Amino acid sequence: MIIPNTSDDHPFPTNCLPKPLADITRKMAAVKSCSEALVAVALLVACAVMIGGRTSLVLRAGWLVSAQIFAAIVGASGTGKTHILDAVFKAIQIMQSEMLDDYEAEFEAWRKAESTGPRPVAKRLWTSNPTVELLVRVLAENPDGVAWKSDELNSVFGGMNQYKNGRGNDEQVLLCSFSGTSII
Repeated sequence: MIIPNTSDDHPFPTNCLPKPLADITRKMAAVKSCSEALVAVALLVACAVMIGGRTSLVLRAGWLVSAQIFAAIVGASGTGKTHILDAVFKAIQIMQSEMLDDYEAEFEAWRKAESTGPRPVAKRLWTSNPTVELLVRVLAENPDGVAWKSDELNSVFGGMNQYKNGRGNDEQVLLCSFSGTSII
């Protein structure tokens, strides 16, 4: 977990980011009067969404790492978390809206043609508040991955196994996802 309220003794290492991201981080933090850590974490997640899961870095023979990032921005009420996430994800939300419009047009054409071919699939960049069952389906339909954007971290953990009387395996499924294991 990343805690955005960094002290002067331990500032976020914005200078380690690529220059364009560092510049955006500094400017946005100054304009929004928030910590650079809050902005940087949101930007890094947005970058991972845009890179997608099909791009990997070879760290050594047999060890590939994809651009998946698991991050939580934790801070007191009023620190600007939601405003920063909304600002950073605005372009991604617009892109997803356009993708869903394209899907609706493709689906309608498929339906009218009474096609026996494969049903069109809604491409997504992010989701919010999914059940694990829905998340598995969304990830299967979007092999590049999706962001799970939630305003409240408690809703992520509090929603686990909610439809299984607490006896489900949501935690195990999410841990498999964290380690990069397929969740089919």
